[in-house]
Amino acid sequence: MDGKVITDWRNEIQQRRAVFLENFLRAAVIAGFVAIIVFYLTLPGELTFLERVAQMVWFVAAWLVVLVTWLWRGLGYSTRTWVMLILTYALGIFVFIRGDLAGSGRVWLLLPPALALILLGITQGLWSAGSSLLIYVVFGILFSQGLLEPIAPLESFGVVGAWYGEGVSFVLVGAVLVLLLASFSQGWLDALATADSTNRQLQERTLELQESATQLQATAAVSPVCSSTLELDTLLAEVVDRIQREFDHVGVYYVELFLLDQTREDGGEQSAVLKAATGSVGQHFMERGHKVPLDRTTAVGRSLVYRKSVLAPSAEEGVVLLDNPLLDRTRSEIALPLNSRGRILGALSVQSTREAAFDPDAVSVLQTMADQIAVSFDNAHLFAQTGAALREMESAQRRYLTEAWREFLNVEAVNRVDYVKPGVSIGSADVLREARLAAVAHQRTVATDGIPSEPGGDSVASGAVLAVPLRLRGQIVGTLSLHETQERRTWTSEEMALAEAIAEQVALTVD
Repeated sequence: MDGKVITDWRNEIQQRRAVFLENFLRAAVIAGFVAIIVFYLTLPGELTFLERVAQMVWFVAAWLVVLVTWLWRGLGYSTRTWVMLILTYALGIFVFIRGDLAGSGRVWLLLPPALALILLGITQGLWSAGSSLLIYVVFGILFSQGLLEPIAPLESFGVVGAWYGEGVSFVLVGAVLVLLLASFSQGWLDALATADSTNRQLQERTLELQESATQLQATAAVSPVCSSTLELDTLLAEVVDRIQREFDHVGVYYVELFLLDQTREDGGEQSAVLKAATGSVGQHFMERGHKVPLDRTTAVGRSLVYRKSVLAPSAEEGVVLLDNPLLDRTRSEIALPLNSRGRILGALSVQSTREAAFDPDAVSVLQTMADQIAVSFDNAHLFAQTGAALREMESAQRRYLTEAWREFLNVEAVNRVDYVKPGVSIGSADVLREARLAAVAHQRTVATDGIPSEPGGDSVASGAVLAVPLRLRGQIVGTLSLHETQERRTWTSEEMALAEAIAEQVALTVD
């Protein structure tokens, strides 16, 4: 991103340099034409036409080069710039040779550094300034030592001609330089003003994006609560606390949630009952059983009546802030209906210490959160109803099974089936009976590894027992027992799992 900004600024600088070069070339063509006429008029009167032409040929040639450079746009920016710099240096040197140090050559030598600084940058401007200074010093030495004589000293033009010609040249060069620099400076001032305006807009947009990001973060923070909690009281309490924390940046200090009263007496006025609120004030209101009537005098009541979000204070007549000494910090309030599947379940009230704290974006985010809360509440309510119905069905089923098995056992005399391996004596049945009773009492598999006949002996008085309860739809209807009478043993997990699977099939078969 930073690289892109730098590239844009470089492009802007280059574009302004190109515009400046174009304006300078145009001004040079016009000023050069005027300078040729002035130069012609200031030549000594005794010169013939051919002598005048000879004196002006270099000026005319330079002017023609400038004219071609201005008209020929295909030369490119760098080429046109260097042509102007070289011509300006050549003109300054020529004027020096022609008129000595007292002439206007020193004025012309001021133009190249200024042009190089503007068109090529600081480095080229400094080199150009050094070159102009060097040229001036060299010609100063040459003229002072008599090594070079001026071609047409000022004295040859007379006092009036010298002042006229050199003064016009000075004024012309100075005017062109000042005007072009002023134009370039104004362009930069305009660019800076545009950049400043753009920067302010960028800052405003950045603040808006930060605000939007904060609001989206608040929505994201509330979403897990709505999706992970099905307990109604826990859901509502966590939601209001989370909203207060996430919107603290706009001065929110109190959040409350109302649900429509479904237990009102017939003919009574319907109201919304406070079910969750933040802070000690909210706890006080909940203990008092705070209710809000469904009318147009409060933000909550109006939002339930019109099924839309309501701001308070509002331009709409009758919408005022709550007149409650416990909420005296409230300067703005928004009430939002809880809408789930086309049904209004209640309303969410968010109060702030700031005036006009809720802009359209905040209202949109809060309404989305309110709808999400409503759907979550509806789901939790349906889950609770389904769970209650399921528990009721399970209870009825257990009663039915108990009664059915009681009737079955009363009719059928046989309630126990044993299989004993031929030639094996089972010995005492006390251990087997105790294991069965333990399996029924604890409703789980019971395993014993056998009781030795003597302390430290290897013989077994009563073998290992594995007792598995027969479970049918949550009801214990009997047991399946395995009895090892010959030796002690430890029942493996695979053996217990197999016995439990067989017990499940036996229960279904018996049923």
